[in-house]
Amino acid sequence: MTVSPAMAALTLDFVEVDNTASLTGYRTYDLMVTSDLDFTSGALLLELFDGSIYQEPEGFGFNGSTLRPPNPAGFSAFPSSEFDTYIEIDGQTASVAGGAGDVGGDAFAFSTSELDLSFYGSNRTDTGTFSIGRFTVTEYATGLMDLVLFAGTERSRYEVFVDTGAIDILDMTFSGTSLVTIVTVPEPASLALMGLGGLAMLRRKA
Repeated sequence: MTVSPAMAALTLDFVEVDNTASLTGYRTYDLMVTSDLDFTSGALLLELFDGSIYQEPEGFGFNGSTLRPPNPAGFSAFPSSEFDTYIEIDGQTASVAGGAGDVGGDAFAFSTSELDLSFYGSNRTDTGTFSIGRFTVTEYATGLMDLVLFAGTERSRYEVFVDTGAIDILDMTFSGTSLVTIVTVPEPASLALMGLGGLAMLRRKA
């Protein structure tokens, strides 16, 4: 599903990443922001009822009180570390300031069933399209995500249902023109079915 506003100051995209080459049984999503204003901070609360959040056990991601991006130097030895769960802002490690109080969170948490954190960046010129993190969950995961973003005068909040690893937007509120977009990568089997469907339509026309 894709929702594309004609004009938006702050847009959030969930982009599914193909991880099948090195990590089976999981689905990975990049959180991509497009902002006309300086992106400043966010708060994320993800609680799973079933399934788990993936974190590379070799320690390339989680470090102390932050969710750091994995070290690319470790990808060859530990290919699955590329799909670690982490928070960043435009390629820079984000600073974490406790729990996600803006969306009902409590104390900072990172576990296989919950993410509860507020984050911000030191660069005040983060505009354009950039990543604010990645999360990976098991294919059968179900749960709720609450995410709020701040950029200039914009404040956008997204309530998301995670269902069997897929993303479904329940509700969104915003102070301006911000909307959300979901971009998914079809699985090979789905692509094959789409191709067969197209052939069937061509045959009907013939």
